Amino acid sequence: MSLNKTDVTMDLEYSLDRIEKIPPLAGMSGDNWYRYIVKRKNGEIVGNRCGSYQQVSDYAQTFTDRLNERSSASASAPWSRHNRY
Repeated sequence: MSLNKTDVTMDLEYSLDRIEKIPPLAGMSGDNWYRYIVKRKNGEIVGNRCGSYQQVSDYAQTFTDRLNERSSASASAPWSRHNRY
């Protein structure tokens, strides 16, 4: 039996919601600032980063992927609060 993408659903805890251009932050150098928003079931993580849109997008996606890796690893760990009896 073969599986296709519709057979496998990934329930990721974190997802990159959006990236938006923002004015330079007070006291910080650079004039190319972006805010990225990572959504979670019950909230969001907001970060600011200087760089091109592509640089910030790559960073934010890597950050989101790592959060999901950590979340997935801790959910399967024996000491995880998700595995309590």
